[in-house]
Amino acid sequence: MVSTGREWLHRVDSCPSGPMSQRRGSADSGRYRAAREPAGPVPWLPVIIEDYRPLRTGVTFARRPEAGSAVTRPMMRHRTSIGIDFGTTNTVVAIAKPGEAVRAVTFQDSREQSDIYRSVLCFEQIAAGRFDVEASAGMKAIRAYLASAHETRFIQSFKSHVASAIFDETRIFSRGYKFEDLLSTFFRLFVRDANDQITDLSGRVVSGRPVGFVGTAPDEALAVRRYGEAYRRIGIHDPIYVYEPIGAAFYHAQRLKSDALVLVLRFRRRHE
Repeated sequence: MVSTGREWLHRVDSCPSGPMSQRRGSADSGRYRAAREPAGPVPWLPVIIEDYRPLRTGVTFARRPEAGSAVTRPMMRHRTSIGIDFGTTNTVVAIAKPGEAVRAVTFQDSREQSDIYRSVLCFEQIAAGRFDVEASAGMKAIRAYLASAHETRFIQSFKSHVASAIFDETRIFSRGYKFEDLLSTFFRLFVRDANDQITDLSGRVVSGRPVGFVGTAPDEALAVRRYGEAYRRIGIHDPIYVYEPIGAAFYHAQRLKSDALVLVLRFRRRHE
């Protein structure tokens, strides 16, 4: 896949319609700006499955990582490993520490505790200045949007735009936000809302990613750069990317007692 370097020119006069953005009590408008599709080949991303090839029927796994097995289990005995599944609707984070069982990070707000973190953002304009804006994510963002007395901008399903070259920025209370601004804000907030459960970001960080990004003409290289920049801003400089269905297959493979052909199907809702 090699891009042509052509210009993408698209502009709308109101905030992006559909599932991504809703606002209340605000005259602000989001904009798409002209952006150039990056030239050059799209790089392959590292995965933890040796000799993996995209197959229509599935991937063969072995029960143990013996010679010739397709499964690789990196030795991380002395480092903390963090897995992040940033989804369109929900986000899940897991931590594996030396000598401890893998556990999911739980998030607490004023009413409930859950190991699922909603992939949404809410911006509240506390005062008239464009910097007098407070951001929240997860269930806190949903509650803020429903109950806030201030003007708000609610962002959901923004993962769907990660590979869109025509989405350059959206404006929130007169301030421009690029995609990596939104994503890094979301990452910082889920680290904060984890209440000190995520304190060591120096170990291995494994991030799920779609096999194919959504959109009419998804730009995979752009999506990878945006992921990487958002991670860099919270102190993660070398994440490992794994196709999301591979993670599901690897989890299932741990319970196998003999070789098997595993078919992994991923169903997702299509946002129009």
